Amino acid sequence: MWWLIGCHPSPPLDLEPAQGLATVEEAITGALSSPPEGFVDVQEAIPGLWFDARYATNDNPMGQPLPGYGAAGAWLREDVAEALKQVVANLETEQLGLMLFDAYRPDRAERAQTAWLKRTGHQHLLDAGHVRAETTHPLGTAVDVTLIHLPSGEPFDMGTPWGALGEASRYESAKWPHMENRTLLRAHMNQNGFRGVKSSWWHFHLPIERAVRRDVPYGCFEVPEGAWVDPEGWTQPTYREPPPTSPGPCLVPERSTEGQTK
Repeated sequence: MWWLIGCHPSPPLDLEPAQGLATVEEAITGALSSPPEGFVDVQEAIPGLWFDARYATNDNPMGQPLPGYGAAGAWLREDVAEALKQVVANLETEQLGLMLFDAYRPDRAERAQTAWLKRTGHQHLLDAGHVRAETTHPLGTAVDVTLIHLPSGEPFDMGTPWGALGEASRYESAKWPHMENRTLLRAHMNQNGFRGVKSSWWHFHLPIERAVRRDVPYGCFEVPEGAWVDPEGWTQPTYREPPPTSPGPCLVPERSTEGQTK
C-alpha cells in the first residue's frame, strides 16, 4: 500500500521490466483503453523502462485500484515520453535504469486520492504540502520514478520508499547516502528538461505550456471522460468505497453531432 511515514515499515519493491509488468496480479490487463490523442503508451514507446503499476492494484492507500485505473497502463504526452526515453538511454550507459510508478493520472483518480486523505484523517498532509491536491499528472507531463541498478533491477535506497508521505520524503530531507542517490536521480532528469518538486523525491514534470488536464480512464470499460461524477460524500469519514466490480463491455463514447449536417 501507500505508506505514511512513521506508521509502517518500508515495503519491498517487486521489480519486473515494463514488458512483464510488476504487481499487477489484481489488475485487469486485457481491457486497456487507447491513449488520448497526442499521448503514447510508454511501455511501447520506451522498451527499456521498468514499470510497477501501483495505482492499478490494491497496493495503494485505498486498498483497491483508484478510479480511472481499471487496467494497468502508463501514458504520457508524446513529447514527454521522448524526453523520458532519452533519460533511460543516458542511464543505460552507466548500467542504471529507471523504474516508473506512475505517469498520466486520470483527473478522477487525483480527486479520489484527495478525498481519501480527507475522510481518513490525513488532511494535515495536504495542509503541510506533503501531498498536492492538484498535480501535473493529469496533464500527461509528470512521472513518478526511481533509479535501479542494471541488470539486477535492484532499486537505489532513497531513504523512503515511493509513496511514503511525510517530511522524510521531501527532497532535501535526506542525509548521505540517500541524498546522494536523490541528487543523482534529479541530475539525470534535469538533464533532459524534467523538474522536481520539494514535497516528494520521486515526482518530476516536464514544463509544457497549454497542456490540458484529462480524465480519460485506463480501463476501456470505465466511465468515459466527461461523464464521471464524484461520489456523493466521499470526503466524509462515513463514506465507504464500493468493492471493485468485474469489468463489463468496453464503453464507446458517443460521437458528437455538433456541426454535422443531417
